[in-house]
Amino acid sequence: MAETTKPFVLIDTPGHQKLRHGMFDALRVAQAARTIQGVVFVVDASAMTNGDSFRQAAEYLYDVLLVTNGVRGGTDVLIAANKSELFTAVPAKRLRSLFETELNTIREMRARSLGQTALQSEKADEAPVPDNYRWLGKPGETGPLRLVDLETEVTVLDGSVETGKVDGWVSWMEERAANP
Repeated sequence: MAETTKPFVLIDTPGHQKLRHGMFDALRVAQAARTIQGVVFVVDASAMTNGDSFRQAAEYLYDVLLVTNGVRGGTDVLIAANKSELFTAVPAKRLRSLFETELNTIREMRARSLGQTALQSEKADEAPVPDNYRWLGKPGETGPLRLVDLETEVTVLDGSVETGKVDGWVSWMEERAANP
């Protein structure tokens, strides 16, 4: 197990859909108070070949990125690809590419959904934008979403809690704790 050189506070929140709302509220409060240096988004890299598991993870990541990207300079996000030692694990570089593709799909689906709502309104040009809808990426950007173009710095690193291969994750956290 890795030893840290600088202490930092790590808050663990559940990933279950029914419990996520509290995490988003806490994240927004921490950003407003400027007390957060990063978000560690843990995924089971061995389950990312399962379409449903991957889509759910991508939906959650999209919503996390909407919040982290919503402040000047963004809040850095580490996608910690756990269980990377397993045969079925998707490597970090490939996982990043898959997430970019799926995040684009989600963005397009949400934009179409919003467009349909506006079209159904009597005054389409005055249709209200739902409070929970924001465009992920730069305003007015119409091309494909690329993670490198976000205010939020997104890093994807392989690792494994089971084997103790977490040095990269710990280094990432320490770097943010040392450079708030």
